[in-house]
Amino acid sequence: MVKYMKSIKILLLAFLVSASLLHSQDEKLERPEKYRLGIDLGLNYNFAALGYQTFAEPVGTRFRTFFANDGAGIGGYIGLRAEYVSTSWWGFGLQLGYDNRGSFVTDQSDIIEPEFDIYNSYLNIAPYIKFNELLFKNSSVYVGPVIALKMAGEFDYNSNLPGSTQLMAVEATELKDLTFGAQLGFNYDIRIAPIGPSQIFVLSPFIEGSWLMGQKSPTFDALQDGFDDTWSTITARLGVTGAIDFIPDITSANSGGQYATVLPPYDGVVIQRVVEESFPIIPYVFFDGSKQNIPTRYNLLTKTNANSFDNADALDLTNNPELKGESATNKKLAVYHNILNIYAQEMKDDSGLNVELIGSAPKSNDGAILANNVRDYLVNIHGIDASRITTKGQEMPRIPSGSSSTPVNDRPLADLENRRVEFVFNKPEIYELVRVKMVDEYPIDNDILVSLNPNVKFSSWNINIVDENNKTVTYGPFFSQNERLSPYLLLKGKDEGEYKGFIEIVQLDGTKIKDETEFSLTKQMDDTKIGERYTILFNFGQSDAIKIAENDLRTKVAPKVDDEELLIIAGHTDPIGSTDINAGISANRADEAKDIFVSEFGSSSDKVDNIISYGYGEANSASTYDNSLPEGRMYNRNVTIDIIPSSK
Repeated sequence: MVKYMKSIKILLLAFLVSASLLHSQDEKLERPEKYRLGIDLGLNYNFAALGYQTFAEPVGTRFRTFFANDGAGIGGYIGLRAEYVSTSWWGFGLQLGYDNRGSFVTDQSDIIEPEFDIYNSYLNIAPYIKFNELLFKNSSVYVGPVIALKMAGEFDYNSNLPGSTQLMAVEATELKDLTFGAQLGFNYDIRIAPIGPSQIFVLSPFIEGSWLMGQKSPTFDALQDGFDDTWSTITARLGVTGAIDFIPDITSANSGGQYATVLPPYDGVVIQRVVEESFPIIPYVFFDGSKQNIPTRYNLLTKTNANSFDNADALDLTNNPELKGESATNKKLAVYHNILNIYAQEMKDDSGLNVELIGSAPKSNDGAILANNVRDYLVNIHGIDASRITTKGQEMPRIPSGSSSTPVNDRPLADLENRRVEFVFNKPEIYELVRVKMVDEYPIDNDILVSLNPNVKFSSWNINIVDENNKTVTYGPFFSQNERLSPYLLLKGKDEGEYKGFIEIVQLDGTKIKDETEFSLTKQMDDTKIGERYTILFNFGQSDAIKIAENDLRTKVAPKVDDEELLIIAGHTDPIGSTDINAGISANRADEAKDIFVSEFGSSSDKVDNIISYGYGEANSASTYDNSLPEGRMYNRNVTIDIIPSSK
């Protein structure tokens, strides 16, 4: 029994340590359930203790005195790793690896200290239990046994006797074929890039300490207990795991409480990427109130600047410092606000391109003056021949905003949209979508998802999100169970932040309940691929814009979608009319576009599983244009289609 006492003590110690770790993790927040497959590369630093040993001929008996460390050596490690991480604090894993435990040792029991250059290697099987975020975020500690199958065992021997010959590649025949041990490890996950809708590529540096015990059978049973003094090796290993995390239900990555669930982007990382968008320029210039001058929000050039204006520069916003930190919609409004210069450049490039300017002014009947002011800019600044431009004024535009059913409170907004100048060109191709290139700093796949729990019966709710500087952003009120929140206002002007969310829910009986959550956000650029976006605009009251765009969706957009890419279709509306009706309209438009893609891909295609459609209605988000501007409201009558690259 004595020979097993040390083993029993070690196992008892491991049990007590594990129990302590379990208790310390009881209060940890839940995290996403995931599976991991990876490859380990590492470097071993081995400390060998040969204990009391005897070696068969030609070496003879050696190591008659026990030393804790007879020598050291460096070896390599390569292996496979598979893990499961639960939604709580625990997980488990398995390593299968080729492990070099070689070392250079000296027999200090002999006065001439003969030398052994040992080459032994094992196929290790190491199951373990993980303690997630035991020390800090994105880290884990793991512990478990090691089962080592001998692959090779030999040594070079130098007796150091005068005139002796060094023995090479002597087989260590008494090494056990099967050896047991234990290991303790620590790793830290670094999220590199998404490679699919539910897959993340991760690099995970690790440090491990392991102990192989009793690698050789006992020689002196009276002195040895077969545990730590019959050739054992302690190894310190430094390495890195390259892995793919598979998250089967990404919506489980939540924080929240009793009444609501909040899902920030995975790992709190807001992925930024370059996006190329097929974007419509609405052929209108809008005028403010009763003013007749072109508003200064339009990019009005001098003659000198006009000579150097280039449409290509106006459409490529990737390196525009003035727009850094802005939402994609604000960047696209900057493109639209160059409409006068873009159209002037088109007329310079095509001498056969002529335009009629139609000014409309429902209240003041000064539409002709508005049209003439636009003409004067084109002629006086850009040098367009006045004979190529005709103007006229009328009360209402050809396609008016608003109708007899527009609510009385919303009619002033419609009137402001109708005070405009329309460009009517003699060549319809001028209205084709332009290609806008930009860095989208808040792509739609980075929205924060908030969902009230199914048992909550409510009439409305809102959420106030407070950052580390006590700046508060309010979202809501909302009237549906699930909402998407853009991180745009939270991260505008900074690259990261810590946040607390305070959710207030009005129940059906008028009483209020509250919930809280905490999360962090960090911006990170992903330049592995360029995203694609396609925008469809609706005129006021128009219902067939999706049908008109169907051919483009099938022939221009669908072929660009790969199997592993995510397709997000989002509908929006302006704030004119009922909030509930607008939410339904936007959802129906998004679903109509989704149906076209399902039909094009085929219902059995894997691509269909990667389509998400959502109706924002008139809710504010990073994909919402400025509703205080008539052009913003007009652009908000849209469906946008985003192809999210897989990074593969």
